[in-house]
Amino acid sequence: MTNPHGRPPLSGREKFALAIASLGILLISAAVAAYMLMNRPQPERRRQAPGALIVSVQELESTSQQIRIPVMGSVVPAVQVDLKSRVTGEVIWVHPGAMIGIMASGGPWSQMSEKTTSMSS
Repeated sequence: MTNPHGRPPLSGREKFALAIASLGILLISAAVAAYMLMNRPQPERRRQAPGALIVSVQELESTSQQIRIPVMGSVVPAVQVDLKSRVTGEVIWVHPGAMIGIMASGGPWSQMSEKTTSMSS
């Protein structure tokens, strides 16, 4: 009887030899792989060079500059508001550094109300 490839079937001894050869190839491949894994080159540790600074710090200097923007046209406010005092009375003291249009929160501006209260009582 012949197999589909046209060769006669293998005998018991040939099958055993083929199995031993296959097993030998597998064992040799496993041994080579294990040898390569156990004897792989180890990288040497190097000290890392200090990198460039990511952030630079600079001292701030206060200056006063006038900015000029040459344009033509009219300036129109986005919102027009009428401010009315919720307290009746007369202003009896104004801080010398107070400027019209400045919003006060803390600092010498908060002391204005204390001085005004102490002067009016």
